[in-house]
Amino acid sequence: MSKKFKISTVIFIIFSILITNIAFADENINITITQNTDSTVNISINSQKNIEKVRIYTKREGEDYHLFYESNQVNSNSKNYKISRNRLSSEKETYFKIIVIDVENTEVSNEFKTEKLAPLPSTTPSPSSSATTTPTQNVPTPTTPLTVKEIKLNKTSVSINVGKTAQLIATVSPSNSTDKNVTFSSSSTKIATVSSSGKITGKAAGTATITAKTSNGKKATCKVTVKSSSSSSTKPKSQKGDGYKQVITLGGRTFKLYKQYSGSYAGKHFNSVNNSRSSGTISNMGCGPSSIAIILSGYGFNKNPYDIGKLLMKNSKPSGLPSMEKEIKALGMNVKKHTYNSDYNKTYNEMKTALESGHQIVLYVGKNAPKNYWYNFTHSGYHFISILGIDSSNNKVYVGNPSVSGGWYSLSTVVKARGNTNGNMAGWIEIYK
Repeated sequence: MSKKFKISTVIFIIFSILITNIAFADENINITITQNTDSTVNISINSQKNIEKVRIYTKREGEDYHLFYESNQVNSNSKNYKISRNRLSSEKETYFKIIVIDVENTEVSNEFKTEKLAPLPSTTPSPSSSATTTPTQNVPTPTTPLTVKEIKLNKTSVSINVGKTAQLIATVSPSNSTDKNVTFSSSSTKIATVSSSGKITGKAAGTATITAKTSNGKKATCKVTVKSSSSSSTKPKSQKGDGYKQVITLGGRTFKLYKQYSGSYAGKHFNSVNNSRSSGTISNMGCGPSSIAIILSGYGFNKNPYDIGKLLMKNSKPSGLPSMEKEIKALGMNVKKHTYNSDYNKTYNEMKTALESGHQIVLYVGKNAPKNYWYNFTHSGYHFISILGIDSSNNKVYVGNPSVSGGWYSLSTVVKARGNTNGNMAGWIEIYK
């Protein structure tokens, strides 16, 4: 062995023994840098939170840093990188800067350097074999990642029934962006859920917003309207109880179709439109409490029309919408009162929206409306009815009528039957949980 070879071997062995093991940390992120005996460099990153981004910059002594490697979405709390020997300089010191950012935007930035490489001892292959090299896994060849500039969805709005699905497809641009990962979320999972692949499922009647988001914060949204799965072919089922002989299931709720004149409570004194507390009975004046009892039965309240009437009698004007609003709220329900509005289209659209949101309605019908409309629901001209659900395919609504009739009617017929007299009786209330 020559003297020159001995000296170079000793230098390499000494250099190999000097393993660099440097750690940078704060309370959230730890970066460990280890230079191996073969002069390759290991970078180990551990974080309390998932790592969002890693950037590695490099330069030679006296030069400026340039981006060497970048990962825009690690989605893990640990990551390891290996930098091969051929990325280091044998003429100058090699500097590295590492920037790590976690999902909470905590950032750690640190630098390290390697000394000039010592030459590896040369080997002479035997005459009977050819020299071979073993491939090394390295950090990918430096590239400048193309970040997402825009994201679009195939739909900006969608309408589905409860239990049905719809598929959203997200497209990012530019198309050759290095990080195309998209996450989906729903503003209300009670109304609609969305899977990681963009599949929407209707859960309950109402509206929700689905948001698609890229890792660099670009967003696109889709408005989802979930409608009740009820249809015009839905029929009440026989089920006897005190004051009702049928029930109907709409939008996942089962309502008892109370009749004001057939229960054990029918002859009990309740109220009249002139607020005399002794002149009216449930049978002839109890359409208001009967309509409320029908709706509340779908929410698990075991209160017949007379039970509701007793609550209303606590108020100075028990026949009016303000009294209904107050007592329904006292039972823990949500109520929105709508005063009479002569604008047919406005009322039509407001009722449609309420019903498609899974809400129910108590509506005053009668005098000063065209008789051919209100006569569908009452022969007296002063009456409250309940509206329990809508079939959005044909805009028919189910009327729970405590008096002469009930069943499916066009929403248009119901809106045109609304009464506009009697002050605080005129209008409608929207009820929901």
